[in-house]
Amino acid sequence: MAVRLRIASADDAPLVYQIMQAAFEEYRGVLNPPSGVHAETVDDVIRAMQEGGAVLAWLGDQAVGSARYAFHGKSCYIGRVSVLPQARGQGIASAMMTYIEGIAREHGCTWMEIAVREVLESNVRLYERLGYRVTEVYEHPSGGSMVVTMVKTL
Repeated sequence: MAVRLRIASADDAPLVYQIMQAAFEEYRGVLNPPSGVHAETVDDVIRAMQEGGAVLAWLGDQAVGSARYAFHGKSCYIGRVSVLPQARGQGIASAMMTYIEGIAREHGCTWMEIAVREVLESNVRLYERLGYRVTEVYEHPSGGSMVVTMVKTL
């Protein structure tokens, strides 16, 4: 089944939130410090979407993925890439990343940026396969795990 993508509207914020919460649930009690996702509200998602936007991914009539993006000058930051566990391994995250890269190009961005916990090795490998390269490794601001910043030139 083909993945269908679209930009999320403000009315879609609760769905973006729901997918994000479900996708990040596996990290509860695993990441140190805990992911900030677990403290977010729908209002937080709305505010984040106002800085750029969000996309939704669908398989058939089911929304299975979401990701947010924000513009910062010539860069576009991608965050909260989320795919429901039962839909993983079907190229949904890759499709959302590529879709957002297209939006960023249209917006005049020349590079993309994403931050990911170093311990989430499969996520780091995914972004590397998509052409992102580690440009910085630093300790999470709250201590604990290391975070990598990854960048891709458009």
